Amino acid sequence: MLFGETGMKDANHNQGFTGSLEARLTKFDSAVLDGKTSYQGRPTSENNALWKDLYRHMNSHISADEDKLLPNKTAPEPEYEGSGYLIILNVFHDLHCLDSIRRLVWYLLEEQWNSTYNPYTLFDNPMDALFKRGEKGMSIDHVGNWIDVLRQSTQCNTDITPNVYQYSSKVNKIMARGTVLHECRNFDRVNDWAKQHETLNPIGMFGDGPESDKCAFEDNWTCLYE
Repeated sequence: MLFGETGMKDANHNQGFTGSLEARLTKFDSAVLDGKTSYQGRPTSENNALWKDLYRHMNSHISADEDKLLPNKTAPEPEYEGSGYLIILNVFHDLHCLDSIRRLVWYLLEEQWNSTYNPYTLFDNPMDALFKRGEKGMSIDHVGNWIDVLRQSTQCNTDITPNVYQYSSKVNKIMARGTVLHECRNFDRVNDWAKQHETLNPIGMFGDGPESDKCAFEDNWTCLYE
Protein backbone atom coordinates (compact mmCIF):
# COMPACT_ATOMS: atom_id res chain seq x y z
CA MET A 1 0.00 0.00 0.00
CA LEU A 2 1.43 3.36 -0.99
CA PHE A 3 -0.30 5.22 1.81
CA GLY A 4 1.15 4.35 5.22
CA GLU A 5 -0.79 4.16 8.45
CA THR A 6 0.51 7.47 9.80
CA GLY A 7 -0.67 9.54 6.83
CA MET A 8 0.12 13.18 6.17
CA LYS A 9 -1.33 14.32 9.50
CA ASP A 10 1.87 12.99 11.03
CA ALA A 11 4.40 15.62 12.15
CA ASN A 12 6.48 14.81 9.08
CA HIS A 13 3.39 15.41 6.90
CA ASN A 14 4.43 13.09 4.08
CA GLN A 15 5.71 10.12 6.03
CA GLY A 16 2.60 8.19 5.10
CA PHE A 17 3.48 8.44 1.42
CA THR A 18 7.21 7.74 1.66
CA GLY A 19 7.53 5.19 4.43
CA SER A 20 6.71 2.23 2.18
CA LEU A 21 8.61 3.48 -0.88
CA GLU A 22 11.99 1.91 -1.52
CA ALA A 23 14.94 4.04 -2.58
CA ARG A 24 17.55 3.09 -5.13
CA LEU A 25 20.73 4.60 -6.52
CA THR A 26 20.20 5.98 -10.02
CA LYS A 27 22.83 7.45 -12.35
CA PHE A 28 21.54 10.49 -14.20
CA ASP A 29 22.06 10.80 -17.95
CA SER A 30 23.42 13.91 -19.63
CA ALA A 31 23.38 14.90 -23.29
CA VAL A 32 26.28 17.34 -22.92
CA LEU A 33 28.98 14.75 -23.58
CA ASP A 34 27.24 11.39 -23.60
CA GLY A 35 24.61 11.80 -26.33
CA LYS A 36 20.86 12.31 -26.18
CA THR A 37 18.46 10.18 -24.20
CA SER A 38 15.39 8.66 -25.81
CA TYR A 39 13.28 11.48 -24.34
CA GLN A 40 15.19 14.27 -26.06
CA GLY A 41 15.07 15.87 -29.48
CA ARG A 42 12.36 17.16 -31.78
CA PRO A 43 8.97 15.61 -30.91
CA THR A 44 8.32 12.37 -32.76
CA SER A 45 5.72 9.66 -32.38
CA GLU A 46 8.37 7.61 -30.57
CA ASN A 47 9.53 10.11 -27.95
CA ASN A 48 6.00 11.51 -27.54
CA ALA A 49 4.87 8.01 -26.60
CA LEU A 50 7.74 7.64 -24.13
CA TRP A 51 6.79 10.89 -22.41
CA LYS A 52 3.10 10.01 -22.35
CA ASP A 53 3.88 6.64 -20.80
CA LEU A 54 5.49 8.42 -17.84
CA TYR A 55 2.17 9.90 -16.72
CA ARG A 56 -0.37 7.74 -18.55
CA HIS A 57 -1.86 6.52 -15.25
CA MET A 58 -1.92 9.89 -13.49
CA ASN A 59 -5.61 9.79 -12.45
CA SER A 60 -5.91 7.54 -9.41
CA HIS A 61 -8.48 6.61 -6.81
CA ILE A 62 -7.93 5.65 -3.19
CA SER A 63 -10.12 4.02 -0.58
CA ALA A 64 -12.20 5.87 1.99
CA ASP A 65 -9.75 4.83 4.72
CA GLU A 66 -6.78 6.14 2.72
CA ASP A 67 -8.69 9.31 1.98
CA LYS A 68 -8.99 10.00 5.70
CA LEU A 69 -5.19 10.30 5.86
CA LEU A 70 -5.19 13.34 3.57
CA PRO A 71 -5.05 16.86 5.04
CA ASN A 72 -7.01 18.23 2.06
CA LYS A 73 -10.49 17.34 0.93
CA THR A 74 -10.83 15.40 -2.30
CA ALA A 75 -13.89 14.54 -4.36
CA PRO A 76 -15.33 11.03 -4.65
CA GLU A 77 -15.29 9.34 -8.02
CA PRO A 78 -18.60 8.81 -9.84
CA GLU A 79 -20.64 5.88 -8.58
CA TYR A 80 -20.29 4.02 -11.89
CA GLU A 81 -16.49 4.14 -11.46
CA GLY A 82 -16.50 2.83 -7.90
CA SER A 83 -16.53 4.02 -4.31
CA GLY A 84 -13.06 5.59 -4.12
CA TYR A 85 -11.75 9.15 -3.90
CA LEU A 86 -9.84 10.96 -6.64
CA ILE A 87 -6.19 12.00 -6.50
CA ILE A 88 -3.25 12.69 -8.80
CA LEU A 89 0.18 11.88 -7.38
CA ASN A 90 2.25 15.02 -7.83
CA VAL A 91 5.06 13.31 -9.73
CA PHE A 92 2.68 12.59 -12.61
CA HIS A 93 1.39 16.16 -12.71
CA ASP A 94 4.99 17.42 -12.80
CA LEU A 95 5.79 15.12 -15.72
CA HIS A 96 2.66 16.28 -17.54
CA CYS A 97 3.75 19.92 -17.05
CA LEU A 98 7.27 19.23 -18.26
CA ASP A 99 6.05 17.35 -21.33
CA SER A 100 3.71 20.21 -22.22
CA ILE A 101 6.55 22.74 -21.96
CA ARG A 102 8.75 20.46 -24.09
CA ARG A 103 6.15 20.34 -26.85
CA LEU A 104 5.63 24.09 -26.69
CA VAL A 105 9.35 24.89 -26.99
CA TRP A 106 9.75 22.70 -30.06
CA TYR A 107 6.55 24.09 -31.56
CA LEU A 108 8.02 27.59 -31.42
CA LEU A 109 11.13 26.29 -33.23
CA GLU A 110 9.28 24.70 -36.14
CA GLU A 111 10.67 25.50 -39.60
CA GLN A 112 7.40 27.07 -40.76
CA TRP A 113 8.21 30.19 -38.73
CA ASN A 114 10.55 33.02 -39.73
CA SER A 115 11.34 36.51 -38.44
CA THR A 116 8.09 38.00 -39.78
CA TYR A 117 5.79 34.96 -39.85
CA ASN A 118 5.71 33.46 -36.38
CA PRO A 119 3.35 33.05 -33.42
CA TYR A 120 4.53 36.34 -31.93
CA THR A 121 3.52 38.39 -34.99
CA LEU A 122 0.46 36.44 -36.13
CA PHE A 123 -1.34 36.36 -32.80
CA ASP A 124 -1.71 38.45 -29.66
CA ASN A 125 0.55 35.93 -27.95
CA PRO A 126 2.24 32.73 -29.16
CA MET A 127 -0.15 30.53 -27.21
CA ASP A 128 -3.05 31.60 -29.42
CA ALA A 129 -1.36 29.81 -32.31
CA LEU A 130 -1.55 26.59 -30.36
CA PHE A 131 -5.30 26.97 -29.96
CA LYS A 132 -5.60 27.30 -33.74
CA ARG A 133 -3.69 24.07 -34.01
CA GLY A 134 -5.95 22.24 -31.59
CA GLU A 135 -3.75 22.25 -28.50
CA LYS A 136 -5.92 22.69 -25.40
CA GLY A 137 -5.08 24.47 -22.19
CA MET A 138 -1.96 26.16 -23.53
CA SER A 139 -2.60 29.79 -22.56
CA ILE A 140 0.47 31.77 -21.53
CA ASP A 141 -0.84 31.87 -17.96
CA HIS A 142 -1.25 28.10 -17.99
CA VAL A 143 2.28 27.55 -19.25
CA GLY A 144 3.59 30.01 -16.66
CA ASN A 145 1.75 28.02 -14.01
CA TRP A 146 3.42 24.79 -15.17
CA ILE A 147 6.84 26.39 -14.88
CA ASP A 148 6.13 27.68 -11.39
CA VAL A 149 4.70 24.33 -10.29
CA LEU A 150 7.98 22.71 -11.33
CA ARG A 151 9.93 25.39 -9.47
CA GLN A 152 8.00 24.70 -6.27
CA SER A 153 8.28 20.95 -6.70
CA THR A 154 12.05 21.15 -7.26
CA GLN A 155 12.50 23.32 -4.19
CA CYS A 156 10.23 21.05 -2.17
CA ASN A 157 12.23 17.94 -3.02
CA THR A 158 15.58 19.77 -2.78
CA ASP A 159 17.94 17.17 -4.21
CA ILE A 160 21.32 17.98 -2.63
CA THR A 161 23.30 15.32 -4.49
CA PRO A 162 26.73 16.86 -5.26
CA ASN A 163 27.46 17.19 -8.95
CA VAL A 164 31.20 16.88 -9.54
CA TYR A 165 33.95 18.40 -11.66
CA GLN A 166 35.94 15.98 -13.84
CA TYR A 167 38.48 16.24 -16.62
CA SER A 168 37.12 15.55 -20.11
CA SER A 169 39.57 14.48 -22.80
CA LYS A 170 36.95 15.40 -25.44
CA VAL A 171 37.24 19.11 -24.66
CA ASN A 172 40.57 19.00 -22.81
CA LYS A 173 39.33 20.74 -19.69
CA ILE A 174 37.65 20.17 -16.36
CA MET A 175 33.85 20.34 -16.56
CA ALA A 176 30.91 20.09 -14.21
CA ARG A 177 29.35 16.66 -14.56
CA GLY A 178 25.79 15.74 -13.63
CA THR A 179 26.02 12.03 -14.46
CA VAL A 180 26.38 11.07 -10.82
CA LEU A 181 24.50 8.70 -8.54
CA HIS A 182 21.33 10.02 -6.92
CA GLU A 183 19.25 8.32 -4.24
CA CYS A 184 15.82 8.21 -5.87
CA ARG A 185 12.42 6.88 -4.99
CA ASN A 186 11.56 3.88 -7.12
CA PHE A 187 9.45 5.45 -9.87
CA ASP A 188 8.55 2.05 -11.32
CA ARG A 189 6.99 1.02 -8.03
CA VAL A 190 4.97 4.24 -7.84
CA ASN A 191 3.88 3.79 -11.45
CA ASP A 192 2.78 0.22 -10.73
CA TRP A 193 0.68 1.51 -7.83
CA ALA A 194 -0.89 4.10 -10.14
CA LYS A 195 -1.75 1.42 -12.71
CA GLN A 196 -3.50 -0.64 -10.04
CA HIS A 197 -5.45 2.40 -8.78
CA GLU A 198 -6.19 4.09 -12.09
CA THR A 199 -9.54 5.70 -12.73
CA LEU A 200 -10.34 6.04 -16.41
CA ASN A 201 -12.83 8.86 -16.10
CA PRO A 202 -11.50 11.95 -17.94
CA ILE A 203 -10.76 15.20 -16.11
CA GLY A 204 -13.82 17.45 -16.11
CA MET A 205 -16.26 14.56 -15.61
CA PHE A 206 -15.31 13.56 -12.08
CA GLY A 207 -17.80 13.06 -9.29
CA ASP A 208 -19.86 15.97 -8.04
CA GLY A 209 -20.39 14.69 -4.52
CA PRO A 210 -19.15 16.46 -1.37
CA GLU A 211 -15.43 16.39 -0.63
CA SER A 212 -14.23 14.52 2.41
CA ASP A 213 -11.98 15.48 5.31
CA LYS A 214 -11.04 18.95 6.52
CA CYS A 215 -9.82 21.44 3.96
CA ALA A 216 -11.60 22.79 0.90
CA PHE A 217 -10.32 24.64 -2.18
CA GLU A 218 -10.92 28.14 -0.80
CA ASP A 219 -9.82 27.42 2.78
CA ASN A 220 -6.78 29.10 4.31
CA TRP A 221 -3.70 26.87 4.13
CA THR A 222 -3.44 26.93 7.93
CA CYS A 223 -6.48 24.66 7.87
CA LEU A 224 -4.01 21.83 7.24
CA TYR A 225 -2.56 22.16 10.72
CA GLU A 226 -5.51 23.24 12.84
